[in-house]
Amino acid sequence: MKKIAIVDIMGGFGNQLFAICFGLQLQTNGFKVYYYFSDKKIAKDKEYNPSDRQLVINPKNFGIKKLQKFHIYLLKFFKKNYRIIFESEINTSLEKIFPDEYTFITSFNGQFQDCLLYENNKESIDNIILNDKVFKTTNSLVDKSNTMLSVRREFGPSSLDLSFYEKALLLCNIKDNTKLKIFSDDKLWVTKNKIFDECGYISSPSNKPEIVLKDFKMMINSKNFIVGNSTFSLFASLIGHDKDSIIVMEKNFYENIKNIKFLSENVHLI
Repeated sequence: MKKIAIVDIMGGFGNQLFAICFGLQLQTNGFKVYYYFSDKKIAKDKEYNPSDRQLVINPKNFGIKKLQKFHIYLLKFFKKNYRIIFESEINTSLEKIFPDEYTFITSFNGQFQDCLLYENNKESIDNIILNDKVFKTTNSLVDKSNTMLSVRREFGPSSLDLSFYEKALLLCNIKDNTKLKIFSDDKLWVTKNKIFDECGYISSPSNKPEIVLKDFKMMINSKNFIVGNSTFSLFASLIGHDKDSIIVMEKNFYENIKNIKFLSENVHLI
């Protein structure tokens, strides 16, 4: 009987995709994998709140089943063979976790921000992401001459300041702001700063899966990627970049992502 791994999925779409990659890696390594996501009903007319996360793409599409409520009740009877492992407790590389080293049921909790997990499962991820039904309805938004720019302001005082974006725009040689597509959780802050004037697109923040996917499609189909400090935009650059793309990241964010160095020829750090 295969040992069971439960992957907790949390956070925004970028972190959700990293968790799915981790689940696929565990499957490859011999686990029977389930995912757990805390279901939370959100009113359709409720204003955007970054803590109100929804599951954007069902991991079932990747062959990872949902942990049902009755499974959670059953876990009480397996206490001796059930353990919760936090990512900080894992002493080996995430792609080298094998069943022999774990109890019968193990729940993995973390963000799993490791680019090697995507590289190892690139075909499975891309096949679902790039062929999603929502993506097929947004072909008119594709323009590979655009530069994607991510502005994440939910960190308050520790958010990136305007100078980061000024330097990033210079690195990408932006001369025509109409080719600039901005994805932000603070549209008001973006519109107040003149360096973003006359940009081609500014997203309105949303946790609704259909809107997140439409924005992600636009991000993937960009030429250059100003990632900043967002895993959402980072994942778009992983899927969408080519050998000529320019990718700009905040230095501390870059250093906290595992195995990102395969992008080193493309990446500029600020």
